[in-house]
Amino acid sequence: MNKKKDVWSIREEIKKQKEKQREMEEKLRDLNAMQVQAENEEIIAAIRAMTAKGGDVMDTLSHLTSSVHRSQPSAYIPNKSNESEVDIDD
Repeated sequence: MNKKKDVWSIREEIKKQKEKQREMEEKLRDLNAMQVQAENEEIIAAIRAMTAKGGDVMDTLSHLTSSVHRSQPSAYIPNKSNESEVDIDD
């Protein structure tokens, strides 16, 4: 009888924990959405501030995109001088 009660209480605890997990996952999704929204609003405010100084929206956007591309590392593309001199015979 004691074992059945233990199994029953374990099952109930599992149900409770799964419900808590679902709630936490939902809260995490909401927080991530809020973060994206806040970042978008920050970007919009920055662009509006730049264009309010008399700049053109397209010039501002092209400046931003060019600075993003410059900050990303370029991909490594090997060429003949970087290849190994060892020949592999199959």
